[in-house]
Amino acid sequence: MMTATTAGATDLTFIHLTDLHLLGTDDAQINGQYPTQKLRNIIERIQSMEIRPAFLLITGDLVNDGQPDEYETLNRRLPELQSFDVPIILGMGNHDARGFFRQIVLGEANSEEHEPYYHSTLIDGVNVIMLDSQIPNEVPGFLEAEQLAWLATELAKPVAVGHLIALHHPPVSSTVTLLDTMMLTNPQDLAAVVVGHDNVLGILSGHIHYNHVARFQKTFSFTTPAALYTIDPGVQKNFRILDGSGFAIGTIRHGELFMNTVMMTAGEKELVYRRIEE
Repeated sequence: MMTATTAGATDLTFIHLTDLHLLGTDDAQINGQYPTQKLRNIIERIQSMEIRPAFLLITGDLVNDGQPDEYETLNRRLPELQSFDVPIILGMGNHDARGFFRQIVLGEANSEEHEPYYHSTLIDGVNVIMLDSQIPNEVPGFLEAEQLAWLATELAKPVAVGHLIALHHPPVSSTVTLLDTMMLTNPQDLAAVVVGHDNVLGILSGHIHYNHVARFQKTFSFTTPAALYTIDPGVQKNFRILDGSGFAIGTIRHGELFMNTVMMTAGEKELVYRRIEE
């Protein structure tokens, strides 16, 4: 079996999860879906694969309502993710509460609710940058000037392979009309930072619950399907939720990022259909 060592210094595989929407109890549900069971099914699927990830990346909406008992649920699930014995890189989504997350998951005392949670981790020559695009109590996203200045400093650091940027809100338009009002609201500011760098491998996000790929400056934006349920991109003017879920496998090989979506076998049962008035 080929390993990261024998395949070359830039051969690295990781898992991208997003939009877990965990609730306070394992038997609680959203639109007839059980978030804990959906996550457990995905973990079992990852464990069954022949690949072994170098890290796990989870781009926000870790919980559904930002409540303390939901972050306790996340803490109970973390050992299953930690069984891979690799770094777990967590980010904030619009459903998250920064203060409770910091206190309960990170174990920080006296945490500020509105203090953005952004950070970077160097893994095998890849600088994994997690941004925080949350606007407290709002659905769309935004990156403030201080965070963008920090990002510019990160991208200026020399790295062996490249920089991988992650955030909750995609920095590109959605193809579902309702979701297009809920994306990152200042993508031009992110673009102004990214455009000067040739070693940004890609920008990974969640939020819209379906697989979505677009060019972004000298790199590309890749959105991974949600762990909980899928929004149907085949319904663009209206709005349709399906019971499917998924995750993505990222592979960095010879300095290039490859993203492959894995959909779970739940089918496409319709959970919600909303007709949008013209």
